[in-house]
Amino acid sequence: MWKTAFAGRPICLSSFKQRWGYDLRTKLPQLYEETGSWRQVRHNYYTLLGDLFVERWAKPYSEFAESNNLLWTGHHFDHDWPKPKNGGDWASLASYQQMPGIDVLFNDYGEELRDVNTQFGNARAVKELSSVANQMGRNRAISETYGGAGWNLTFQDMKRIADWQFALGVNFLNQHLSYMTIKGSRKRDYPPSFSYHEPWWQHFGVLGDYFSRLSVAMSAGEQVNHTLVLMPTTSAWMYVAPSGTPSHIDFYNIGDQFQAFVNNLEAHQVEYDLGSERVIRDQGSIRNSSFVVGERSYDRVVIPPGMRNVDRHTLDLLNKYVEQDGKVIFAADSLQRYVDGAPSEKLKQLHEKGRQKQWTNIDKLTASVVDRYLPSKGFKITTDTSNGMLFHRRMQLEDGQLLLLVNTSEKGPAEGTVEVTGLSVQQLDLFTGDIRGYTSQSSGESVSFSFALPPVGSQLFYISDQASQAEEATRIGQDTAEEVLETGSMQVRREQSNVLTLDYLDLKIDGKTDQDIYYADAAEEIFEQHGFEEGNPWYMTVQYKTSILDRNNYGPESGFTASFEFDAGDINESARNTLEAVVEQPELWEVSVNDTVVEPDSGDWWLDRSFGVYEIGEYVKPGKNEITLHAFPMTVFSELERVFIRGDFMLESTEEGWRMTQDQPLTHGAWNKQGMPFYADHVSYTKNIELTRMDEDSHYLLRLNDWKGTVAAVKVNGEQAGVIGWPPYELEVTEALQEGGNKITVDVYGSLRNLLGPHHESPRHWRVSPGEFGDGPEHQPPGREYDIIGYGLMEDFDLVQQKLR
Repeated sequence: MWKTAFAGRPICLSSFKQRWGYDLRTKLPQLYEETGSWRQVRHNYYTLLGDLFVERWAKPYSEFAESNNLLWTGHHFDHDWPKPKNGGDWASLASYQQMPGIDVLFNDYGEELRDVNTQFGNARAVKELSSVANQMGRNRAISETYGGAGWNLTFQDMKRIADWQFALGVNFLNQHLSYMTIKGSRKRDYPPSFSYHEPWWQHFGVLGDYFSRLSVAMSAGEQVNHTLVLMPTTSAWMYVAPSGTPSHIDFYNIGDQFQAFVNNLEAHQVEYDLGSERVIRDQGSIRNSSFVVGERSYDRVVIPPGMRNVDRHTLDLLNKYVEQDGKVIFAADSLQRYVDGAPSEKLKQLHEKGRQKQWTNIDKLTASVVDRYLPSKGFKITTDTSNGMLFHRRMQLEDGQLLLLVNTSEKGPAEGTVEVTGLSVQQLDLFTGDIRGYTSQSSGESVSFSFALPPVGSQLFYISDQASQAEEATRIGQDTAEEVLETGSMQVRREQSNVLTLDYLDLKIDGKTDQDIYYADAAEEIFEQHGFEEGNPWYMTVQYKTSILDRNNYGPESGFTASFEFDAGDINESARNTLEAVVEQPELWEVSVNDTVVEPDSGDWWLDRSFGVYEIGEYVKPGKNEITLHAFPMTVFSELERVFIRGDFMLESTEEGWRMTQDQPLTHGAWNKQGMPFYADHVSYTKNIELTRMDEDSHYLLRLNDWKGTVAAVKVNGEQAGVIGWPPYELEVTEALQEGGNKITVDVYGSLRNLLGPHHESPRHWRVSPGEFGDGPEHQPPGREYDIIGYGLMEDFDLVQQKLR
């Protein structure tokens, strides 16, 4: 019976007796006989564990940080709510942090709870964070963002993920992560990296400034919500054992119901905070008909779908709240009710008492229900959400309000109107910092205005309590005439050397040779043969003190030889002379090309400062060639990695990888279809245009049509004009143009994804963990089977003249 309920996990019996007033060894069988299930025991068990974690970890650490003038931050959230195994009621822990936090990793938008990997799209998690920050009066809420999204993360992805979080309550981004080096296994540790390694790094300042302005704006003033939605965390605890395995389908139903309810609240633009029962126990009270949690006072409390249990302290507060005519919105189902995990009629009795006062039952959350029971005083958004996915966040200032609107959809626009208390509206440009008047209509003490957000669009508004003095106004839906101007032919140029990634090799250790094996498998075998049973110790392991370094005591007879074959095809001598080999940590190896020892170029490196460059052109012959790494003696640092070949060539698929072909001019279209499957940098697309006369009343836009890249940088007449990275994929270049001749260049950037992978076994493009790089076919597959993203400008770009009619 004990093992069935708790899977053998030990419990602090004395603490349990102190908290609940009885000894588990004698009480458990009696409780089971009384209730017919383990629900009450499980509820009490997890509540105790949460109490112990708060009392013995969160509180002392918070006090230590406070007394030393530190901000305690980080995240307890671990993506599996409501499973107590991975965080439990993590809001109760976050409530003691000076800067509470979460992480939002990967790049796949999902709203379903059952996908435990869902983070981007999990509105409940971010709202839990912002609610705790509101209730505890914390000015900052941090998010560890982007980790595991892959080397192919684009500027559009970054903006979309960040905008969504800012609209839900994050106001400080910790971009995951910045590699000091990508040598060895590090390049596979949940990329991308915000560092010099990225080909787009020089242009990231555009987004960096954008995020900075958002952080300042969303940290100004306070978000004051007047609706409290209780969380059914303890309800789910009744149905899960400490091993983490749910014991009943009801566990999933509770989570799914609540997740869907939160998503529905967001879709209807309801302004609310979530309420953790553990936080409410510490911070809750009833004052003047309001339900108070810390520094927030609520006019209504929502009992949501999935909430089958309430804790005693929550029930006591609800009783007092109802007695003082507090408003309760009952959206839960009609299943049996529990208090502290035990069947109870007390909630039913409260329900009956409340129905005679201000207790409202709702079956479904609709627009009319929201308008009637969950309105925001002095604020309303009316929107057509058939295409867009609108989120908002409103901050109260001393002299007005800030309103952030975000469209998370990549497919359609979000349009609508805002009615809000105030006298004038201004738009704050998050990319330039400019402040402009914005067209609005006044009615008494309120204003209304329209908005139109393109896919992945955002707007920040300031609604002032004073009349605006701004002269300029932005008009929505303005009537313009467009003309695509004639331009010359386009010249296409690869701005860096082409690259071939060599990821299969022959490995020789102790006289035995393994042929045509994947580099990750070879790296594991090398360390296994040299005393590390678990394989490469730097791959998905943690060093305790110097435990790995202490094993660096290999004799001169130890080591291995790794030989990488590549096919230079029939490229001419001039092209062969451009060839360079790039080898990581050159100090560890003796490198030879076709049995000739070569030395790295002194002080030269590529991609990472620990990647050595070897000029190998004079040693390369037509057809098959071999570059060999000799590692004698072995060291704990001898991580075997891929070798890269750079130069002026193209690539074509063979039945075993790739063959070099003669370099050819580029045109529009995907780079991988033009012989550059591994190319990671940028390609420039240049056109000339003659403007005999520039109309002063016109705007000139550079518009991209069909394209694929992380970002596109635009140069006009040799000067940087800006970047294009998200819809509507256009950039105003009016100020950069001149009458007469103009040279316009669009630099489309790829990513390290095609260079570094993962390339094999159908890797995911949205979630990349270290393990995905370790998967490779037993023998090298044809080049056409490598997983490659087709970057490039597929169609000519346009220069568009826009003029008001």
